[in-house]
Amino acid sequence: MTYNMTLAGTVPAASSFSVLVNSLARPVNTIAITGVKVQLYLTSPVLSGDAITVFYNKPQANPLQATSGGQAVTTGNMTVTNNVNAVNPVYVSSAVASSTPVVLELTYNMNLANIVPPVSSFAVQINSAARLVNAVVISGLKVQLILASRVLPGDVITVSYTKPSGNPLQTTSVGIAANISNQQAVNNCNNIAPTASIVTPSPSSSFTSPANIAISANATDADGSVIKVEFYNGNTMLGSVSIPPFMFTWNNVAAGNYSLKCIATDNLGAKTTSSVISVSVADKTPARNKPPFVRISNPLKGNTFDNLSSIEIGAVASDSDGTVSTVAFYNGDTQLVELTSPPYTYTWKDILAGTYTITAIATDNMNDTTISSPVDFVVGNTVKYDPKSDIFNLYPNPNDGHFSIEFVNPLQSERNEIIISDLTGKQVYSGFITKEDIMKQFDISNIRSGMYVMLIKNKEILVTKKFIKQ
Repeated sequence: MTYNMTLAGTVPAASSFSVLVNSLARPVNTIAITGVKVQLYLTSPVLSGDAITVFYNKPQANPLQATSGGQAVTTGNMTVTNNVNAVNPVYVSSAVASSTPVVLELTYNMNLANIVPPVSSFAVQINSAARLVNAVVISGLKVQLILASRVLPGDVITVSYTKPSGNPLQTTSVGIAANISNQQAVNNCNNIAPTASIVTPSPSSSFTSPANIAISANATDADGSVIKVEFYNGNTMLGSVSIPPFMFTWNNVAAGNYSLKCIATDNLGAKTTSSVISVSVADKTPARNKPPFVRISNPLKGNTFDNLSSIEIGAVASDSDGTVSTVAFYNGDTQLVELTSPPYTYTWKDILAGTYTITAIATDNMNDTTISSPVDFVVGNTVKYDPKSDIFNLYPNPNDGHFSIEFVNPLQSERNEIIISDLTGKQVYSGFITKEDIMKQFDISNIRSGMYVMLIKNKEILVTKKFIKQ
């Protein structure tokens, strides 16, 4: 506060002054008098743009006064000039987390106001190629850029920001962030390799030549999908399967000892080799063993059941030149049960809603095996083909097997399953998506043309959407 005369060093009590900042009282800690100035030290700083008033009520003791004894009068609420300049936020760093590969997060040194610049203010390059920014989210120190597609492990990322004419990045005190150019972001995306193991045949199994050996594998990927499983004898590839169940039959195998393994490849190219199992094939006997016959008798293809149903699975199995040793039922590549004597029936209890593929593998007394034709059925009566669902968009549609889904409304469950089936119910793809994922890309270009159905579910089916693969 400035007066027109030099003041005496008589200091009034702090209660003599009342300071309002944005209409709220701001306590005065101490008072200093120097020349024509009265300095009020406040309990907290005034920010740029704050509205300030001050009121002086002349006290009985130690009033403001000149050196000649003249006393300052009580004032009304006097407007104070605010010369505090706003502090501008400074860019610190940027990074992409492995858990959110479509989000590039910029960090500033100050909390930002929730004023969102247009997406055109940001330029992101991945390996020197422009990557579209779909949306911008501001939270505290962070600016999150939602990218049109995910960042892959090893990608080189740079980001630039050009201050727009409207809605620039700023603090609540209107400190404006400066432009940044080609700032390199840290890529923390790590791909988790898939798992792979041979389910059948069992280690040390023996067969009679010429043998038909049914090889099945269990392959999963925690952060993506398995796109291929290759079957090997030693270093010689026997065959490859691109969709589950991952099964392959090695036909007309001559007598000898063999080392079987499989290699699973995920959607980002990571590979995992299974443990090796040894099998043997003996010389054929005068009476060549015939493989057993097996067929699933229940349920029938296309049957539907209520959610949490208990379903009786049955099979007919026989062996024309021996006996059936076992019949095993599988859901996809997961074994449900192995039966050693007829009747070959099993009650699968409390099945959640979804689409299932059941097969039976019969093994005879000579260890020959036969895999039945798969039977598909649906559990849950909430399936609706809803192409106008507001949960996600699928584009382009029709497509050549390369397409994306983008979620309009986030999923609520931490882990949700994605299944793609043809109109007969046969699965051509399965994988998972988390509620943090707002976009996912697909490559199923290896399947044949036709109409397909994408289903997203957790405990229940959330939504389905049809699309055409040309």
